[in-house]
Amino acid sequence: LEGYFDCVCLGLTCRLLWSVARLHVKKRYVEDALGSWAGDRMICVGAGSMRDDPLPPGLLTEEEESEWKAPLPTEGCRCGEEHEPNKLVDNLYSWAGCAFTDEMTPAKVRSKLEQRAVHDSWRRHFDWDDYGLLKSVLDIPQKPVVQEVKLARPLVLRNLSRKLYVREDVVDQFMDENQHLLSRYEDGIGLGHVILMRVCWSSDEDVAMVDPIGIHRGPWAGDRFNFVTAKDFRTVESRDDDQAVKWTDVTAEAVRDIKLLWEEARRVWS
Repeated sequence: LEGYFDCVCLGLTCRLLWSVARLHVKKRYVEDALGSWAGDRMICVGAGSMRDDPLPPGLLTEEEESEWKAPLPTEGCRCGEEHEPNKLVDNLYSWAGCAFTDEMTPAKVRSKLEQRAVHDSWRRHFDWDDYGLLKSVLDIPQKPVVQEVKLARPLVLRNLSRKLYVREDVVDQFMDENQHLLSRYEDGIGLGHVILMRVCWSSDEDVAMVDPIGIHRGPWAGDRFNFVTAKDFRTVESRDDDQAVKWTDVTAEAVRDIKLLWEEARRVWS
């Protein structure tokens, strides 16, 4: 069957067909599940960005640059919509929806199938494994398909594009000594916040929050990152050509930005 939706519907007609369809459904779900972002480009853009706004250098590949400059396809777009001839996308936010969105993701299938399929599965006495898989297909939260790799703490956040790093133990120590900043962040502030503070990109200075650090023009927008354990991290590494690669510690800058941003936010919230 061509359609993801049709495959699920066929499988729900009886247990025999479900035993066939579930293999294809599971494969498709695993392919659509979010995987690791380690080493991938990261940028947080909003609908407030403009098309004529310069993009971070090196953000797009040559092929992506060509797609960005070309009109949207009138049919067959990944977003599933039909576009008018010679229509240029308004901004990077909208273009990403067309360039990287699968037409029939589990989330889109859910709106069509949830009530019908879940109720039908109970009526046909599906076992728990089948029902659990069906819930996954319909994007109903349960155990993730992709298991997160657990790394020994503390971690080091590495900016692979710029050879910079941030130490988790220093950030944690700062937060332990400044618990007053956590009044509205019970889960704490960590390396994920450091990334988010530095990968936002927009033409609009209004980010719907206090912004003493210019968060809308993140200096790391479009860069690549990963986490490594502190015990395995080396500030100097050797490349394949035996050239030394030196990593620069920017933990102090990250802590400074956390302090500026959250102290100002706390002042406004008080």
